[in-house]
Amino acid sequence: MKKIVLILIVVLAVLATFSFIVKSSVNSEIKSKVEEIRASGFDVSYNDRFSIFSIKADGEVKITNPKEALNYIVLLQEYEEQRENLQRVFESFDEYLMSQIFEGMVYEYDLNFYLLTSDLDLNIYLTKLSTI
Repeated sequence: MKKIVLILIVVLAVLATFSFIVKSSVNSEIKSKVEEIRASGFDVSYNDRFSIFSIKADGEVKITNPKEALNYIVLLQEYEEQRENLQRVFESFDEYLMSQIFEGMVYEYDLNFYLLTSDLDLNIYLTKLSTI
């Protein structure tokens, strides 16, 4: 009986250590991505909540510089043709109009990343359309 309890304690300790190491690594990646997004015309808040075997967070993303934000979105496109088409669409609009449309857009998000299964549950909600 003592061996079983000892084995369970060791297994739990190994799982907790693994979880802590992976969680630290993932949190570091998330924070670097948040900084990248902040430097690209967005204001991002990131509030993480404690959980042993998952990463839970929520926050808000607001467009503060529409031109930089749209350039960032264009660069995220995987295929060159999509990138070029999206760039043409954005360039066809007046810069002032684009600024009025996109500046102040606010999205709220919540995410759950389960460390043991690598499943991601991400929800994004548009909560404010623009400042006009």
